[in-house]
Amino acid sequence: MEYDPSVLTAAQVTAEARAAQLVVSPSFILDRYLPNRDNPSLSFNFDVSQTSLPQAASYRAFDAESDFGSEEGGESKSGRIPPISRKLRVNEWDTLSQQIDGTGLIESAFRKKARGIAGQIETRVELARGQALEFGQVTLNENKLKATVDFGRKAAHTVTAAKLYSDPTADVLGDLTAWRAVYVLANNGGWAEALMSSQILAALQRNTGIISAALGRGTDLPTLISQAQVQAVFDAYGFGRIVVNDEKVGGPNGSQISVISPSKIIFVPSADSVSLNGDGGTTLGGTDWGVTTESLSPKYGIGASDRAGIFGAVFSDNDPEGRYVLLSATALPILENANATLAAKVLA
Repeated sequence: MEYDPSVLTAAQVTAEARAAQLVVSPSFILDRYLPNRDNPSLSFNFDVSQTSLPQAASYRAFDAESDFGSEEGGESKSGRIPPISRKLRVNEWDTLSQQIDGTGLIESAFRKKARGIAGQIETRVELARGQALEFGQVTLNENKLKATVDFGRKAAHTVTAAKLYSDPTADVLGDLTAWRAVYVLANNGGWAEALMSSQILAALQRNTGIISAALGRGTDLPTLISQAQVQAVFDAYGFGRIVVNDEKVGGPNGSQISVISPSKIIFVPSADSVSLNGDGGTTLGGTDWGVTTESLSPKYGIGASDRAGIFGAVFSDNDPEGRYVLLSATALPILENANATLAAKVLA
């Protein structure tokens, strides 16, 4: 394939794709916790810590020498941000018929394909965000790429309920209290939000302990209470805001893939928390978009300040005659504060 700017230049396709990404990103739930941010490199680097607690400095006497601090954990992880790309063909017939028609629809067709691919790339990145929050790591095994990026979450932050919540007598309040104690040890405070599926919330609405706490009595209980009443119990016990997450994306052959398992609750800080690094992320981290090989090539005309993020261009071949819209990126969610997440399996 050869670069073909006759319909749209690379700069135009790139701009179209990034505009589409700005529209698509807010529609994803996890984008709020690990938001997109530019990383003008091809690498990531983060420190693995076993706690989120701040370390206290030491006072000293006047004229006394400063002491040396230490960095808890002492383990730094780095690597390359992996590439992701996709192309779509504007076939020979569409190209021929639209050019003969003379209405300019051919340019519109290329822009539409660029927008579509941008959405598919952002969708794949959302799946990676789900892995990071659910498992404390991202595992990739596709298109000859095999890699696992482990963010170092403590084993105690991956738990399973002693009695699954499909049983209305499960001790939900006891579980949540115990898990919050584990979370507080690492974070100096409890989680702010609990991401869960509709199935889990429905189980909580039928849980006898939750119903009893909501109604303030232990007898003559109904079999079901409202979602608002469940939230009121969470508020009263300090278990955070319930965020329903039934997010699914399309998979191969018309299948559906859950971004986070519907059997798990993921406890996290507020989506409104702001990274102290001032890098556009949250206290959890962010999704890094690095530069692409294509954006570095002078022939595509991408300015140095615009190289991080999705790249797009039109290419052509002549056997048969046709053009392709290709989008490329390097992107990876980085969970910089893995112990600010806790994943609990509560359904089968």
